[in-house]
Amino acid sequence: MSEAWFKEQIAPDGVEEDGCHPDEAKALEDYYHQKTEASAAAKAITRPIESSDNPGAHLYRLWNLLIDALMQFPESKVPALIQLLDAIQSLPDPDLTGKTTPETPVDGFLWRGLPGFGHMWADEHKRDDWRRTLAAEKSESRAEMRSVHLKKAEIEARLVVAEIGGIPLHWGYDCVADALERRDAVLDFEVPAAAGWITIAGDRLYAGAVDGIESWALERRRDLGKEAAVMTLDRWLFWEERMEGLQEQMEEVVGATETADRIMKRIRLVESFFSFIPDPMLQAMETQIFDVVIIGTGLYGIQAARYYLDVHPHARLLMLEADDVVGGTWSSKRIYPDFWTQTPVKMAEFSDRPMTPPPEEDQFYGFFPARYTTAYLESYVDDHNYAGQSIRDRILFNTSVDAVFRTREPGMQWTIVYNTNHKIRTSKLIDATGMTSQPKIPNIPGSSDFKGRTLHHKSWGQEQSVLLKDPSVQSICILGGAKSAADVAYACAKALGEKKIHWVVREDGNGPSAFFAASAMTARYANSNEGFYNRFLAGFLPNQFGQKWGWLKWVLQGTAFGRWCVRRLWDGFDKGLRASLDYQREEGKHMGFANLEYDTPIFWQNDSSGVSNHPDFLSIIAKNVHVYRRNISHLSEDSLTLQPRRSESSLEEEKPLTIPVDLLVYCTGWSTTTTLFPARQAHDLGLAVPLEDVDPEIQAQWHELEKAADPVILSRFPTLKHPPAYRKVAPKETPFRLYKAMAPPADDSHSIVFLGKMVVGNNFRTAEAQALWAVAYLDGEIRHLPSQTQKEKEVAKTVAWDRRRYLNKGELGSWFYYDVVDYADALFEQLELSSHRQKGWKGNLLDPCFATDLKSIGDEYKRMHKR
Repeated sequence: MSEAWFKEQIAPDGVEEDGCHPDEAKALEDYYHQKTEASAAAKAITRPIESSDNPGAHLYRLWNLLIDALMQFPESKVPALIQLLDAIQSLPDPDLTGKTTPETPVDGFLWRGLPGFGHMWADEHKRDDWRRTLAAEKSESRAEMRSVHLKKAEIEARLVVAEIGGIPLHWGYDCVADALERRDAVLDFEVPAAAGWITIAGDRLYAGAVDGIESWALERRRDLGKEAAVMTLDRWLFWEERMEGLQEQMEEVVGATETADRIMKRIRLVESFFSFIPDPMLQAMETQIFDVVIIGTGLYGIQAARYYLDVHPHARLLMLEADDVVGGTWSSKRIYPDFWTQTPVKMAEFSDRPMTPPPEEDQFYGFFPARYTTAYLESYVDDHNYAGQSIRDRILFNTSVDAVFRTREPGMQWTIVYNTNHKIRTSKLIDATGMTSQPKIPNIPGSSDFKGRTLHHKSWGQEQSVLLKDPSVQSICILGGAKSAADVAYACAKALGEKKIHWVVREDGNGPSAFFAASAMTARYANSNEGFYNRFLAGFLPNQFGQKWGWLKWVLQGTAFGRWCVRRLWDGFDKGLRASLDYQREEGKHMGFANLEYDTPIFWQNDSSGVSNHPDFLSIIAKNVHVYRRNISHLSEDSLTLQPRRSESSLEEEKPLTIPVDLLVYCTGWSTTTTLFPARQAHDLGLAVPLEDVDPEIQAQWHELEKAADPVILSRFPTLKHPPAYRKVAPKETPFRLYKAMAPPADDSHSIVFLGKMVVGNNFRTAEAQALWAVAYLDGEIRHLPSQTQKEKEVAKTVAWDRRRYLNKGELGSWFYYDVVDYADALFEQLELSSHRQKGWKGNLLDPCFATDLKSIGDEYKRMHKR
């Protein structure tokens, strides 16, 4: 939203009947731009009312502001507004002594229940004459009216789920019944609106069917429906059948393929949790008790579900997803046209279902647009069926997990609190939230003064098309040095027009990423990934995965001559890469393209890396993006000021530099800490936590273990004794300390694992390897599992190695970027599996590690354990 929108909401000349208080608009604007959290924004936006002489009389102006925001903000901002409303109604009610007037809310509560909010919403948006209005409108207005109609339904459903403002569930029954029980329903309006209600508030609607509640919304007779004003399972089944029928005829009736697609998706969601066939899942939904719960439906969550159900097809398995789509990083909400994979065909897929390769015109050395991965994952969760239910059937969408804690109950290990006041219990828990869930936004001085727009690149996919066309956005600034920043810079530059694109990489950070070429160095491989992810190249990597070295690893890492060969290969690779990137190219000299040169040799991966996965990737950036390698001084109302570079000497260059900014995009990475567990419990489980939250005695114990492991690492890998000069960045969190990067070393219950808490170059392969290992661990099927003491020593050894191997990045404790092949092989080795290495010695050594290599690994595991 533009700054003008917020100004327009303010009452002119202080006449508050015609608008809101300026402080209310400012508080909402700061919250919109993510400058404040919901709790702080709630306090700020309600302060003018609490401080007034007649608080109750001014509630309407705040409700009016927030109702307008709900309808006019981008759809992606609606969940945040719901959080703000929830934070407002959770505020302590002020003492209204001496301020009681006829306008004082009932029972004297000012915030509890948001008195009057629901009535204001109904007065403005629950009109019964909309069908007549629609009939009188011109065709060109129909699309806009439809969009508003669907958004109102979604917002109302979300308000019901969040129990905000007294919005009744009856509105949902009214919406669905009108869509599915009337012959004259306006299909392209009412059916998608009903599907939205079912998607968001389906559990509430279905609970009413189970309980047989009466609803005034069902009293009105509709020509296709039931006469009784009671919600029943029979009625629900009729709705499901009606939805299925509409799916088949929708395109024919309205000719709207978009609507038909939306209905099909919603139908699957309806079927997924509200099936009437008696089965363990139905019982689990009624009792809220499950055998296993998986949090997250990205690559790791999907594979965890697949492998667990392969072994236990009748398990009561539930997946929790905060969004309304699957895929995590690859979901339809997060991709955009210029976002391409960094994992090529044959590797960007799972072993049991090859992905149909994109057409040649949509490939660049096997790399391709992310939308193909999105479609692949969407179909994957539909195609995998176990005991009559697909993976999608087991996903509870729009589920925000608030907290997880241990349960002191026989057979139950964990209780999960979600959507504020819902609880489920489970014997086993798989946290598959991974590393790209919580955006990390730096605290920049002056952020509260900045009037422009801000967003994290997690939201770029939803908002970029609008922002890049917005005439008020003329200067875009991107912060961050990783590949995500390069992708956003490229997308902005491709849609350049008259806009100015600025890219700032901090001087005191890890530096900009290196960009590998998409092509391979030899004809044997189709692309650089194939040339890298094979066991021959793995021999040139000093890592400590696996119980024993093969002959190649022993020669290359265990002998002086081998280490000389390793150095020669990596030095040559680094030199060739810098030459190919041509940082001093003429077309980028006046734009500062040379500032993108990575700092440390590519072997150490301290600067991170990515793939130049478009033919014009570097050229577009060099010509159109102003690149700065400076630290940030501060933000002001409409600009960002950078500090002078430490290495520059001329007086002109040593001055601070101010950049005008209308849009600030944070490509600043992700928080490594969790919001699901309290800090002490998170640390006990082996998760990363802020250093100030760690018991000093426990931290000292880990320090001693890691200190003891360090000389062992250097003895085994002498190459790591001599790192290059680099800028040391002090960590603010503890490293991940998980056994095999998954299991809490001190937990003997075998009831919880964490998947995807690592950084690797190919998440498809590691997702499969981790998922199968996790199933074996949760089932107690890993033979010769070490004691807690030995697990802690191995974890300390991994952390010590990671710090030596990957420098600043290694402080994570699970930065294994280059080590995909060896890490996955080590997990299969511990499981005593070998079917992934059946190509003969030459093929096993030189061939790329494709997804299909793992196609028999699950069956081998089941045969071994007689599953």
